[in-house]
Amino acid sequence: MGMIHKVSVSASDRSMLSLLAMALVFLACSIGQAGCGVGSSFESAAGLDFTPDPGLRVDNASNPHAGVGADGKIYLVYESRAGAGPGTTKMASSVDGIVFGAGSQTADAANDPRKVLMPDGVTWRFYEYNSAAGEMRSRSSTDGVSFTTDQGVRYVPHDSDHGTIGVYDIYSGLDNNVVMLYIGDMGGVNNVRMALSTDNGLTFTFQNGDVLGDKDAGGGGNTYVDPRSLLLPDGRRRLFTMTQGPGDAKPPINPAGIINSFISSDHRTYEIESGDRLKWSDFTEFSVLSLNDPVVIRLPEGGYRMYVAAMIEMPGGYKWAIVSASAQE
Repeated sequence: MGMIHKVSVSASDRSMLSLLAMALVFLACSIGQAGCGVGSSFESAAGLDFTPDPGLRVDNASNPHAGVGADGKIYLVYESRAGAGPGTTKMASSVDGIVFGAGSQTADAANDPRKVLMPDGVTWRFYEYNSAAGEMRSRSSTDGVSFTTDQGVRYVPHDSDHGTIGVYDIYSGLDNNVVMLYIGDMGGVNNVRMALSTDNGLTFTFQNGDVLGDKDAGGGGNTYVDPRSLLLPDGRRRLFTMTQGPGDAKPPINPAGIINSFISSDHRTYEIESGDRLKWSDFTEFSVLSLNDPVVIRLPEGGYRMYVAAMIEMPGGYKWAIVSASAQE
């Protein structure tokens, strides 16, 4: 065995070497270098193992949107189902993300998790799809509080969407792009598509009709739907989706609902991560018949929490409620 020479490296040099190593890994992955796929050393397991939290977050509610406000509270926007069917949009807040106060219809744009900051770092937008008109429109603001309607149309369904757009997720990506992921051709292929904006979110152009590689899966419950993404601390994005599986018998006849995740370094191409993040049968406190519209936030104290609409079996029928599950960093 030869002699081992100890080399002294300063703290600043170690920091620079560490940053250089991270940059090289990120660059390799962003250009498709081998070894950066699922299960590689670069792939972190943080935020993948979700365990149901006890109880309900909001009863008689569905279609959750969640975010952390400037005050550190967790804000949940949802559709109230306290009546006979879908109702009004409400917002509730919580200090711990578990116990939420009564929902309110009062506008609180400052803490609304649905607004999106544009690449210019100044403009905020709310995007709203009008299914009757077949148009995606928007409202904008420079203070994130007072919004005014933008003129014109942001996007209309692509020919391959056959006039339908379902759940959508819009975010500022890399290279000053704004990315729109959405479900198109809901009665047919029923999969995630992508449109892209290069003008600060004002106009979108169709880019990809098979973002998650399930174009030929047969549509229906075979494809990944309800896309919602989260920016991770290392700069990547994690996309969460729901699938119901094959077969014609859907909830409430047969229980279904599996949450999966995909990872992206360039914020546009996504690779599936192995395993399931959460499924209907993970809930044992009550009988869950379906899981829909998962949205995940990173908690101020660390860790992740998923809010998801659950169809819960009741005597003589079912109800909708927002439940949650948590994962450690």
